Amino acid sequence: MRDNGDLELAAGDRIRHVDFGEGRVDAVTGEGAKRIAHVRFDSAGQKKLLIKVAPIEKI
Repeated sequence: MRDNGDLELAAGDRIRHVDFGEGRVDAVTGEGAKRIAHVRFDSAGQKKLLIKVAPIEKI
């Protein structure tokens, strides 16, 4: 299982998701292991991702 627990994301950051492609972070909510990234993907639209386990990388 993936562990992005130390990945710092903030509104405006660009990320790449294995399935959804590239997108921009609109907001980050929650704390610790329950942080959620609200992301608007270029082709997949709006998604909410659990940062700790999502297959993402900051670009």
